[in-house]
Amino acid sequence: MSFNDDLKASLASLGFTSLCVQDRLKSYLYEKLGVTSGTLNDLIIEQFGSFSAFEDQAAALPPPLDPTLVSLLHFDGNFQDATGKVWTPFGNISTAGTAKFGSGAALLDGAGDYLAAPASAEYAFGTGPFTIEFFIRWNSIFAGGKDLIDFRPVSTQGAYPDIYVDNGKVGYFVNTTTHIIDTVAMVTNTYYHIALCRDNSNNTRLFKNGTQVGSTFVDNTNYLTHGASGPLLGSSSFTPGNASPDAAIDELRIRKQALYTSNFTAPSAPFTT
Repeated sequence: MSFNDDLKASLASLGFTSLCVQDRLKSYLYEKLGVTSGTLNDLIIEQFGSFSAFEDQAAALPPPLDPTLVSLLHFDGNFQDATGKVWTPFGNISTAGTAKFGSGAALLDGAGDYLAAPASAEYAFGTGPFTIEFFIRWNSIFAGGKDLIDFRPVSTQGAYPDIYVDNGKVGYFVNTTTHIIDTVAMVTNTYYHIALCRDNSNNTRLFKNGTQVGSTFVDNTNYLTHGASGPLLGSSSFTPGNASPDAAIDELRIRKQALYTSNFTAPSAPFTT
């Protein structure tokens, strides 16, 4: 029996029969304590002193990550991804931006700052549903195009998502074509929630502050993975370091699920899963 199976059985024998509670306790041992082996009873007593103390701490943990989650970054003093992926900062990007939630936001100065995700097949959405969302607050809005999050490989066009802004108007670009574009420009010093969603019927919509902008894109694209690396936040990935916005970005979440299919109230709290 594997340690994971043994841990699950031990949790059940101790009265933790809820699968959700079991997942929380396992996550605590695996991720918070780095535990990969040992007798459960001994581990609990060693780390917490008692079963009740262990249960109290585990109950306070956030719920297990949704299986559709690809990336989730809060930018509260670091570039940590809740899924464990390691993003690489370039230029002067920091977490000193004015936060929408929490204690920080990714701060880009428009001069080549960006954040690069690692290579992962999870960023290939194929023909399935997905949501890419974040909050953005502009410090200044330059004329021309700025890439907010770009999944294209270097010098390669094709079946890769690219959310960008043209003269302050958010748009969606894929396969060398802009398929969605807003008609109203954003302004500085105001946070906007941006969400791109493809549903199970291959309809892709772009939302700003919960309201759909532009038209619905009938999207039969078989989305590919970046290859050598993952998407770039705050830069063109066609030409890394170019088309960077002068803005703060907070609460980046990518999921293989259509979270929004019609107008909605923009999120009022940090994402948890």
